[in-house]
Amino acid sequence: MSEPVPPAPVLQVEIAEGVARVTLNRPEVRNALNAALLDELESALRRLEDDPAARVIVLRGAGDRAFCAGADLKHVGDRGTTLQARESFGGLARILEAMARMRTPVIARVHGYALAGGCGLAAGSDIVIAADDAVFGLPEIKVGLLPLIVMAPILRAVGRKRGMLMILSGAPVSAGRTRMREKEFHLS
Repeated sequence: MSEPVPPAPVLQVEIAEGVARVTLNRPEVRNALNAALLDELESALRRLEDDPAARVIVLRGAGDRAFCAGADLKHVGDRGTTLQARESFGGLARILEAMARMRTPVIARVHGYALAGGCGLAAGSDIVIAADDAVFGLPEIKVGLLPLIVMAPILRAVGRKRGMLMILSGAPVSAGRTRMREKEFHLS
């Protein structure tokens, strides 16, 4: 009998020549954020902040479809009480707060989708390098939710007016777009 293959780690961290490469490694679900990935990312960022070998952190997503599609909604109904559900998303808030205070610069290398919490991770980074196929968005509003956890980094990154347009319209923004026009958001 063959030994069962252990699952791949949900987060990969490599340091070489001063660059810490942190890879969200759940490509089968577009690198969606679950409790394990959030815990590991929070811990890794804390370790890297204290590691003199890491002069810069590059955050990226595994696979070719997405940087990060936001929260893993498969088990959203299994989160228990309201307080337990809130805590399950608390990891992202702690990560975004930590990123804002870090001395080590964080560069988001974005390809494919960066949605909801993934968009927040990109916006919370010091620099975003977006591939031509990158699409940023906050689709939560389309199901009646405000993206409260990621609002602060979004507003800091793109400004209040553009940020509120993203937040309240739920319309995606491609990396190639340099201007948002009202007619593109069906506001006219």
